[in-house]
Amino acid sequence: MKKKKLLNGWTRAKVMKAIEKKNKGYCSKEGKCLYRGPNKNMCFIGALIPNKEYDDAMENNAAETLYEDFPRMSKILPFFAEDAANFQSIHDDLGEELETEELHKRAKKWLDKNFL
Repeated sequence: MKKKKLLNGWTRAKVMKAIEKKNKGYCSKEGKCLYRGPNKNMCFIGALIPNKEYDDAMENNAAETLYEDFPRMSKILPFFAEDAANFQSIHDDLGEELETEELHKRAKKWLDKNFL
């Protein structure tokens, strides 16, 4: 598989720094991942959205639909919609079962495998 370039000036290191700094793996009581949760916890994609670009209406939207409902995300996020969904699935599919450190390791592995 050919590795892709990250978009909008992002590097793998920048992505990892953002999620390591901001991501604590937050899901609501209903089991839904939140882009912005209590105590400044954020999901993987939420950690990549600058505060000034965040909108409460983003909640309860899948990562790939952010690009449809908030077109400016294509100029901000490091991925195309499909890759954003795949990146978020690391968190959504395993978030409650893994510790934050393990989630970050899996994110790095996915980035290293798929992006330059």
